[in-house]
Amino acid sequence: PNGELLESDDMKSVLAAAVNEGEIVGRAMGVQIPDHPLAMTLGVCKITAQNLSSMLQDIYNKRLNEIDSTNGEIVADGKKLGIPVPVKEELVNKIKELEKQNRLLTEN
Repeated sequence: PNGELLESDDMKSVLAAAVNEGEIVGRAMGVQIPDHPLAMTLGVCKITAQNLSSMLQDIYNKRLNEIDSTNGEIVADGKKLGIPVPVKEELVNKIKELEKQNRLLTEN
């Protein structure tokens, strides 16, 4: 559940870094970003604490998800702009690995 992201300092740290990377890339591209995006993100996690994200549901149900069109786009834009986004890259790679494992399980 989304609320579990708030229970661990390590997870909150990863979440903060991911939001920060997205904010930096977005601002560099001229995207209007509201003030305090991390606070907004933490608020959404709190409000939706019992929910499972659609991406997690996709992984559980062995479906492809929207990682390429969300974090994947931020990674691509970061590369174009020369802005490092290591946390976003790691998250994309982990999700892709889960998708790959699901495909292998489904094929066998």
